[in-house]
Amino acid sequence: MPFVELLAISERATTVALAMGKKIAPMSLFPPTANAILYPEQLARRLGNLKNILAVHHIERLKGFVQRTAQKGAKLFTDKETMRQYIAMDIDALETANGTYCKGLNSMEPEELVEGTVKAGKNLLLQGISLFASVDDRINEAFLLSNIGQLYRLQLHCQMYFTDFSLPYDPEKEKNYVLEAVEYYQRALTTITDFRSTQFPLFESISKDLAGIYLTYAIRLQDNVQPGIMENHLQKIAVEIREFLARAQSAYTLIRDSSKCSAKMHYIADRSIIEIMFRFGKLSQRSAQQCGTIGVSRKLKDYERQAVEHYSTCFNYVMEKITKTAAAKSLKKQTRICLRECMTALRAVLESNRCSDISVRVNTTDARIRHSRRSLAAFFVSTQPLMRHLHASLSASEEERKEFFEDASLIDLNSYRETVCLYVQYARNIVKDTLQCLMTSKNSKVLNLWKNIYRLLLQIQTTGESYNLPQSLLQLSDCAKHINGYFEKSEL
Repeated sequence: MPFVELLAISERATTVALAMGKKIAPMSLFPPTANAILYPEQLARRLGNLKNILAVHHIERLKGFVQRTAQKGAKLFTDKETMRQYIAMDIDALETANGTYCKGLNSMEPEELVEGTVKAGKNLLLQGISLFASVDDRINEAFLLSNIGQLYRLQLHCQMYFTDFSLPYDPEKEKNYVLEAVEYYQRALTTITDFRSTQFPLFESISKDLAGIYLTYAIRLQDNVQPGIMENHLQKIAVEIREFLARAQSAYTLIRDSSKCSAKMHYIADRSIIEIMFRFGKLSQRSAQQCGTIGVSRKLKDYERQAVEHYSTCFNYVMEKITKTAAAKSLKKQTRICLRECMTALRAVLESNRCSDISVRVNTTDARIRHSRRSLAAFFVSTQPLMRHLHASLSASEEERKEFFEDASLIDLNSYRETVCLYVQYARNIVKDTLQCLMTSKNSKVLNLWKNIYRLLLQIQTTGESYNLPQSLLQLSDCAKHINGYFEKSEL
């Protein structure tokens, strides 16, 4: 049966049931009808659940599009027709309440299809909320409010993918979706506040979604700063990014530190907090780069220091998790370290060194060599626990490797590949600079040692059609093992 027919039946059934319920309610006092009649409160709850079930149909369509795009990448959609096929529900589902079409499906833009889907789902949920509110069922009312928030969150993700495909970047439109989602998530949390102790899983789930929308928007703003923006506007954007990152961090920390937090939610919250730490560092680093273009030395140093502190906090947090996990040999879900966290820690080391290199001024050959040695130590000595964890995880069973990769999307894998490439290239540049300084050196032993390190780094594959991320990471961990050996023997 087409979805629109189910929808129409539910609308008629709702009206009839409510009317009949009021008429025959007095009969519930007498047998044999007493056991067969639903009281108005029961009827309202059932009808409210029905509205939610129908709305979930719209949510699942949007969720399927977002998940498919995340896994396959924007290249999956080569034209608008393909996008329509993935987004569009049954044609009947796009009818308005009076049974007429707002616009022909074939002439509708993908963006309009999503807008119509969100609107239809929201209308159903609002009807359900009204029914639950009429019987003071605040738990289900909160659940449906959070589903409206989910609709707007999915609309935001769809808009982000449309922008990646062809549409111009529209931060105001995306922000409107964010604010709509935030409003309904906050209303849901307010509604369920008195039931937090008895309905903590629902409270936790809504809090996680609210924190997620904060973080998503902050990352979106941070990664889409357009070139040529005036300095005062950049500062406003930076303030907004910092505000949303702080909100996300606060929400995730509240979830993680709760005594009732589930293992899965603890894992998600902790992983997100690591990302937020890195993002704070990136924000300060970006501000430092902006100061560098206008020659404000004091601000430049402050931002560089803040960036290094944030990156160090991020890296040390991951190192502490790895150390605790290794010591306890725990198999609990929340204590496991996934690939995303490892790559974030590697990127934090890289960016921290970049910030430090900007502020360090070396003029003599000896000073350059000492600086290169310190940088190499930061890359491969301080990261020993991380490198060992990478090697162990990538050498584990297939099931454990799958868990380690955590079903990473194509977009994620491309980002990890870029991180490895930048990390290795930066290390190569450090060694290459040292080799140039040592060319005139009479100490052939030291020169040959640095040459060996450079050969090891060159063996790490970072490009090419046959590139394999796990293999590249294994090569990196093996290279780190050899370099650590040189440091342990005090040969460097």
